[in-house]
Amino acid sequence: MLTRYLRQRAITQGFLGESKFWYRLGVVLWAVHLLNRLISRRERVVYEGELEPGQTLVISDMRPLEATGPGKSVTLDG
Repeated sequence: MLTRYLRQRAITQGFLGESKFWYRLGVVLWAVHLLNRLISRRERVVYEGELEPGQTLVISDMRPLEATGPGKSVTLDG
């Protein structure tokens, strides 16, 4: 909780304000925070339930489609 407070303070006082101390501290704190998020392998439960006989479970990838290249659009076949 202390690091969250310090990161928020660094944004307001350093990045948005004029304090060089808070700016430098913010760079260090945010770098450590981002590295921890990249390294950690936390599993997250998004749904938990019991299937009854005859029920099915469908798992799909719901990421949005992305166009490749500038000025390109996504076309859906269907």
